[in-house]
Amino acid sequence: MLYLVYTVHRKTQCILWVNLKHMRVPKLSTHKHF
Repeated sequence: MLYLVYTVHRKTQCILWVNLKHMRVPKLSTHKHF
């Protein structure tokens, strides 16, 4: 169960990071989580 949450979290993180790279929104760049 914890693994599933972790995987979903990683996927969302990747999607957000890619979107951030493409859009380059300053507001979002302050919320970088690695």
